[in-house]
Amino acid sequence: NIFSDSVMSNIFHEDPRYYQMGPAHNFFVRLVYSGTRPLLTRTDSGRATPNFAQLTGTLGGAALTNLYYPQGNRSMGQTMETFGGSVGGNALSDVVSEFYSSFIHMFHSRQK
Repeated sequence: NIFSDSVMSNIFHEDPRYYQMGPAHNFFVRLVYSGTRPLLTRTDSGRATPNFAQLTGTLGGAALTNLYYPQGNRSMGQTMETFGGSVGGNALSDVVSEFYSSFIHMFHSRQK
């Protein structure tokens, strides 16, 4: 995340923050929006763009991860597996972030 949020977002002029849509929007729209944020983002000026900062930063981090693995485990396949897992984890994190407050609100409303 240091590469993505601090270095690459400045280079690509992208906003690395995740903005929740909130319960005023359709569930499916919120799900697609939150799940695609690792791939799509906004520039500093607000224009939609591919999330170059997160993708390149995550790929760089995945490549650096290979440095502490034994030589036999350092491969492009291993790097891409780490990269894919990280992007998928970021997407899942954004989905949880989008729906967590709605879930808590719904759960507490049923307790009364």
